[in-house]
Amino acid sequence: MRFVCITVILSALLFSLAGCKSNNAANTGARTSPAAQKAAMDQQLIEASISGDAARVKALLDQGANPNARDADGRNPLTEAAWRGHVEIIKLLLQKGADPKQKKNDGQDAISIAKARGQQEALSLLAPGETISSPNSSNSSNAAKPQANANAKPSPTANHNRR
Repeated sequence: MRFVCITVILSALLFSLAGCKSNNAANTGARTSPAAQKAAMDQQLIEASISGDAARVKALLDQGANPNARDADGRNPLTEAAWRGHVEIIKLLLQKGADPKQKKNDGQDAISIAKARGQQEALSLLAPGETISSPNSSNSSNAAKPQANANAKPSPTANHNRR
């Protein structure tokens, strides 16, 4: 009888210890540092800005995600939204303090991206009053200007000016 009682008690003790150990292991894996949680939330914000998920962007911002978060490439939510013309996301980010002049690792900011991509509505939010230059405007770069035709005959005026 004693042997049976001792066996039952030891078995119960072993099962309870095994259960505690597995619960502790599960709890330890579920716990992450606040900094790691914040970094994950910031990365999710960048990804939601890329995908155009305005509801997710709003939820993450409301939970405390950083509107100026950057990933390893320097991408941030605003540059990614500007690249894709996600106007609603740009509005949400600006309301939460996103900096339109924050540069990526390649030196581009949301304003320059919106201009280069022809995103006028996004540009109007990022830099009110600025417009996208047409290729024929005097403010356009040399790359956008028409190139001279190498097969074209010189004009008589051009020959006259060489004398």
